[in-house]
Amino acid sequence: MNFSFVKGFHLPRRSAVEVSRSTAAWIASFTNAVTACDTVRDVDRWMKYAFDGRATVYSHAMDAEYIRTHIGGAWHRLFDGGHDLIGAWRAVRGAVPNDTVVNELQAYIRELWKDLVTPNGLPLFTWDHATYKSFQAALTHALHVNHAWVNDLVSYTATDLGGGIAALAALLLNLKATDPHRYYDVCGSIGVSAVIAANPIVMAIAIISLLRAAQQEQKPARPWARFRRSAAFARGIIAAGLTILVMGAIGGAIGVVAGLVVSIAVRIVLKWSEEKLRERLSRISTVVLLLECSSAGALMAPTPSES
Repeated sequence: MNFSFVKGFHLPRRSAVEVSRSTAAWIASFTNAVTACDTVRDVDRWMKYAFDGRATVYSHAMDAEYIRTHIGGAWHRLFDGGHDLIGAWRAVRGAVPNDTVVNELQAYIRELWKDLVTPNGLPLFTWDHATYKSFQAALTHALHVNHAWVNDLVSYTATDLGGGIAALAALLLNLKATDPHRYYDVCGSIGVSAVIAANPIVMAIAIISLLRAAQQEQKPARPWARFRRSAAFARGIIAAGLTILVMGAIGGAIGVVAGLVVSIAVRIVLKWSEEKLRERLSRISTVVLLLECSSAGALMAPTPSES
């Protein structure tokens, strides 16, 4: 077979630190791309049945307001005051008068986990019902999103948390990088998925990455530096977007595998293209510089005197 089409296709050698940073950004990108697909809903449902247990006195205490008023229906955790981190602890502490702190802590973790591994997850904080409805209507009108997206935006599930951990690890591994393109890469990689999945944890990390990039900016930046930062941002967006598109089109476990292949291939091709473009721009700059020097030398050369 003729493989001449890959002639000259090679990636530059990079240090172990650079490879680890790029790998962390890719892992965060792919992990969050998975959470942005419908497949993750199946995972949430499976986890719900796998970890679901019998109702306890502690779970009844956390659901007390919902049991009394039925506020919010399936999304009652947003409003009943017993499912945000502080409200859940208060409910558990008051559930049994004579239990120990150790028992309360165990119950607190167990009950939160049971709710976390469900499609509706846990709220970031408790909302007033009327205030939330106004917020939901305003956001739906402004961004043209549906109510389910807004519900996801103000809550988090176990899969959302997993994507957040991967994104945070990528950010921390790149914290010592002095080149802003690292943070643009992380931001672009996770930002698209965070918006599609309405993952508030990853959205926050993407914003932190963008702010960190702005902090590292050096002005005036050279043209290649500006291009490299834009390329890193675009590379993350394109890789994540195509991965989500492929996984969504195929679906299921096969879709995840196909998305994995696409994610790796797109990043390699885009990185290689960036380096090739850099080489060509460098050659062009060198030729231009030589021509300018030659022209300047010719203009400055002394004119031979007439005899």
